Amino acid sequence: MSSHDCRVTGTLPLKEGVTDRQIKAVLKNFLAEHGLSQSHEAAEGNIEISSLSLSLSLDIYGCGGYDNDSVDALADRLGNIVDDGGYFEFLDFDTGSTDEACTPYFVGTNEAAKHRAQLNYGIEQMEQWVRPIVGDDAFDVIKQLVLCHTPQLIEASTHGR
Repeated sequence: MSSHDCRVTGTLPLKEGVTDRQIKAVLKNFLAEHGLSQSHEAAEGNIEISSLSLSLSLDIYGCGGYDNDSVDALADRLGNIVDDGGYFEFLDFDTGSTDEACTPYFVGTNEAAKHRAQLNYGIEQMEQWVRPIVGDDAFDVIKQLVLCHTPQLIEASTHGR
């Protein structure tokens, strides 16, 4: 398989008290695998750390999609520092597959957190298409309806129902 121009991009909410040192440890292997320097990427604005979030915009070479071992491992490691679930996107700029051009990765300390991240991602993706058609008030009702059922949906999905 040939390598494609890809990017890992997203902003993840951090657990309270996560240190720069912990973040660097989580990113270390991924950056080394792709020949990236943490200090260079930070200086370029491709890694931004605040007390509340970690933003990534890292250009790498990869095969795209959901079966990228390096990106899978990054998602697993990020789960240790992310607050209650978050997501990032793996963009493949060279693929001919529309399904693999943008692959979301959901991260969290457990499956329920990953499912909450997936639900939030889905709502955000839906919003750009649905809100202009139904209007602000109706979309807010739809969003609230989905979110009010979230605990039951998450519980059911993590128990295989």
